[in-house]
Amino acid sequence: MVVWVPASEDLMKLKRNSLAYLLLWMSAFPALAASEPFSVTLHAPNSPVKSGSELRLRVTVTNTSDHNVLFVRSPGIVPHEEMNYQIEIRDERGKTPPITAFSRELNEKHHGWGSYLSYALEPGKSLEEDLVITQLYALREPGKYTIKLARGKRPVWQDLKQDTVKSNTITVTVTR
Repeated sequence: MVVWVPASEDLMKLKRNSLAYLLLWMSAFPALAASEPFSVTLHAPNSPVKSGSELRLRVTVTNTSDHNVLFVRSPGIVPHEEMNYQIEIRDERGKTPPITAFSRELNEKHHGWGSYLSYALEPGKSLEEDLVITQLYALREPGKYTIKLARGKRPVWQDLKQDTVKSNTITVTVTR
């Protein structure tokens, strides 16, 4: 019986070729690569925000997949789309600003708060939502705040442990 044992240079060629074939295969099938079903883009305000005034941010969610993606939205005259996102906000020292009384009440008393309508976002389509950040956080101190969002991949906002899609990070300046 003859056993072939490659020489070190043959082994190196074999490894190089295997890697090249793997990279070629992965580029030929990009849909198999890990990608998010949608993107979340947070838009910064055009000018500084005065301390104590409302901070309303626009967010665009775009279906980047090749199939419908299910979402939920809050109905009614005063929608609370903020509840569909995990909002991370930090001041220049890296501290989270205090939450509002409204936010505290939601956290303490309203598990499963509100009603929601589900809908499907078609491939390539976008939806825009306005989030009132100051409804949840008190931005009393002047300075720069960084804000980013995450939205769950499934249409259930209460499930904070689910996989999320993260937004870009923006900076908002609060003045007196």
